Amino acid sequence: MDVNQPDFKPVFIMGAGATHALGAPLLADFLQRSKDIRFSSSFPESLKGPFDRAFKYQSDLSTTKNFMAVDLDNLEVLFSMVDMAHQTTSIDTKEKARFDELTNLRNDFMAVVIETLHRSIRHRGDNWEFYRSVVRRFAAFPTASFITFNYDLAIERALETAGSFVVRYGLTEEDVPTDSKERFVLKLHGSADWGYCRRCKNVGVLKKYVAPMDLPGSESIIHHSSKCSETADFINILIPPTWQKLNYVDQITRVWHYSIKEISFATHLFVIGYSFPRTDVFFDQLLAHGLSKSSNLKKLVVVNPSDQIERLINVLFEPHFFRKNVIFVKERFEDLISWVTINMDSEKDMQHLMKRFEEKFRRTSA
Repeated sequence: MDVNQPDFKPVFIMGAGATHALGAPLLADFLQRSKDIRFSSSFPESLKGPFDRAFKYQSDLSTTKNFMAVDLDNLEVLFSMVDMAHQTTSIDTKEKARFDELTNLRNDFMAVVIETLHRSIRHRGDNWEFYRSVVRRFAAFPTASFITFNYDLAIERALETAGSFVVRYGLTEEDVPTDSKERFVLKLHGSADWGYCRRCKNVGVLKKYVAPMDLPGSESIIHHSSKCSETADFINILIPPTWQKLNYVDQITRVWHYSIKEISFATHLFVIGYSFPRTDVFFDQLLAHGLSKSSNLKKLVVVNPSDQIERLINVLFEPHFFRKNVIFVKERFEDLISWVTINMDSEKDMQHLMKRFEEKFRRTSA
């Protein structure tokens, strides 16, 4: 066992379903929500071009459906196709104009993603209070950490406003929890408020949704571990969910390193609102690397109201571990408020929660 292995450590992995109640669209209906936003009366003139070019690219790919059953309405599919075209064109020096065009198109898609999230997620109302309460109660465990696929800012805002926690993103060696009020929020695919400075090669965290056209000249950028004051050469860090991710900035690789480490230390691993899409082999590999170093995982809890998830991940786990250690909680994220007690902060409380889950959600399939 690793000498740093805690006796008790819950790790919470959050997918799109965790913020769906706040208004965030799921991947399958994301682009339709984007179109609804684009044609709303209050839509800004400066964003019409990026949105329209992204939708045109989607339309131009429609002939692909004559040959393949590809879902061009799904954000992860379309964003990944743009990124693949961008990366593969970069190796051909004769196609510089096309590469520049695809660079701009990739920025257009990031603008669509960021603006859609900004206009969709509501940090107010009953659902927001439920969300904050659940996140705060999870964070009450002193060794808790969060890993998320989401680009939005919901987890960090919930931690900062509901429990006065300090968020650590794992972007540098210093950006890690060191005291009782700090928590990891490891964002596997980047964030709508991160910008990468190509001059000093550091990440700036802006604390607000910032689309590509808003980055140059932003006065709120804070470079991590850098005295660089450049603001004109920032790029967004949003990584498509499916395409290979090895050529992105070093800080993201660091985030993945810390994620694997947190998974390896987990005694209780919660996967909440994630649908385990077969297109995202990256997470399967991340999970496999983390669990290959694990010596203390007691329970894997999958929180998802879908009846299909159990059958989908049945093939991912060793049968004996699957039967004895995997619990399916067929609830929405916001419904967890009725399960997680306000004083929940110890291993005894977690054991009590596991017992309640197992009593109600007994597995019906092998």
